[in-house]
Amino acid sequence: MDANEVVRILSQRIDDGTYPAGSFLPPERELAAEMGVSRTVVQNALRRMEAECLLEREPRCRPRVAMTAGVSPQAGEMRGNDYVAACLWPTEGHCPVTLVAEGVRHILSATRHRLVMVSRRIEAPTAPELVLMEGRFLQQVAEDPHARGVLVWYLGGEVNRPYLEAIRHRGIPIVFVDRLPPCGFEADIVSTDHFGAARRATTALIDLGHRRIACVASNERVSSIRERVEGYRRALEMASIPFREELLETADSLPGETTEQAYERIVRRLLTLPNRPTAMLALNDELALQLIAAMRRLGVKVPQQCTVAGFDGVVRQVTGSRELAGCVQDWIGIGERAAELLLDRIRTGRQKPYLHLLYHAPFRRGDSLAAIYRDDKLPRGVAS
Repeated sequence: MDANEVVRILSQRIDDGTYPAGSFLPPERELAAEMGVSRTVVQNALRRMEAECLLEREPRCRPRVAMTAGVSPQAGEMRGNDYVAACLWPTEGHCPVTLVAEGVRHILSATRHRLVMVSRRIEAPTAPELVLMEGRFLQQVAEDPHARGVLVWYLGGEVNRPYLEAIRHRGIPIVFVDRLPPCGFEADIVSTDHFGAARRATTALIDLGHRRIACVASNERVSSIRERVEGYRRALEMASIPFREELLETADSLPGETTEQAYERIVRRLLTLPNRPTAMLALNDELALQLIAAMRRLGVKVPQQCTVAGFDGVVRQVTGSRELAGCVQDWIGIGERAAELLLDRIRTGRQKPYLHLLYHAPFRRGDSLAAIYRDDKLPRGVAS
């Protein structure tokens, strides 16, 4: 190994955050022993890195990583047509995204950064359609020289990974909002503590005396749903309540079903089980509202005959209603922090170390919440 190889290894460690900006390098003796070279080779490599402004050295001190080391040549001020791309949801009308976008715009409004969001009008898109639209937008961003940063509420799993890789290859920073990137794709993430929030919500229902608690999830195959289900299961385990597979439901419509018919079918199935659930934890507010509406159409009293809790807090934040109990996510705060983090990456050009920031989602009580109601008689319409 020669001085060139030592420079390459040390430069890579600076780029990947092993030696952060401002930190001291290990002593020359340790570097020489680790790499199997003489101290003279290490010293020659360090002098070259000082000449390239990667390192700074004060008298009688070890070299320190320069504060400007690892900065991308594209970093800095925005040019006239440059913009920040936001793939927060491929269609219009998704309420959580509206709040996230409000937080993002609040931060960008104080800068020269322009925001471009993907938003298309499609009535009731399927999950594959959403993934396809997301992929097309990410592909456009990867090919556009004016894109300087990306915020993404990720839906695409491994399908859209090539577009993320293409964006990363161009040196464009990416911040993931509320959803994790594909396995092994390291990036900044600003999200909710989904696991902890779902665990606390389930525990709140247990504290009210409920022991038969159903969990109703959306059909999205995304990290946030998986984490919420795991939080639900963990709360049951902590309370020594056996997990029952039949109480874990995925909300999906069968061919030819309307939305109303689908939720009525789900309610009937759950409430006609032996030892039927006395409470349901819906993993987003829209699911919770659909379940409550279906129960009321079937004559089931909410919360007396079945308690319902939601997750995301959109109903409270948009309408101010306190009817629905559930976890309340700080959507605006998440948007603001994600935008701040992205702007910092754009300014400095640094890619690592990446940050994973989690926001607390407190459980709030509401009119849909009650202790167990002793009257187990359900209307005939439930079983029909």
